[in-house]
Amino acid sequence: QLIEKLNIDKGKFIVGSLSRLVPHKGVDVLLKAVPLVLKEFSNVHFLFLGGGPQQTELVKISENLGINDSVTFSGFVKDQKGVPLLYSIMDIFWMATKYEGFGLTYTEANAMGVPVVGSNISPVDFVIGDNIGGLLADPYSARSFADSCIRLLQNPELCDRLAKQGFERGKRLFDENLTYERIYKVYNRILK
Repeated sequence: QLIEKLNIDKGKFIVGSLSRLVPHKGVDVLLKAVPLVLKEFSNVHFLFLGGGPQQTELVKISENLGINDSVTFSGFVKDQKGVPLLYSIMDIFWMATKYEGFGLTYTEANAMGVPVVGSNISPVDFVIGDNIGGLLADPYSARSFADSCIRLLQNPELCDRLAKQGFERGKRLFDENLTYERIYKVYNRILK
């Protein structure tokens, strides 16, 4: 039902991202990667969740690349409670951010059992773990993101392994209760 609502044909692989549409999130790089992926896999739809000041420019890039039929821009996601459902329809999550404070969307995707392709920058490289919860790519290179996406589309076993490992890694490293306990212990040590 959600797939139909987003105008995505049933049976297509869905490669998605979730971010504010601002330059440092690298959506332009992902759009330039789309035709490279489609050349190898025509049965893919690309979902860009989120809105922002760059949306008009990004839609124009999509038009100029001739990929409109394979791309959906959702605009701002108003119902934050629905975000897990949006991740759950994705086969792959990708984001080509140029800089990041943490990279929460990568962990959210992994928590929903989705393998990711993320930027080979700090701290994203730690959050994902190269070849653990996903693959790392050059955030300035459409070819690098396309190659990583194609690799996952070609290899369902790799997708499954990365999804499982990413889920387990996220539980082990980023669970909010465990994080709270760790911070509490550090503060106690400092205060003593």
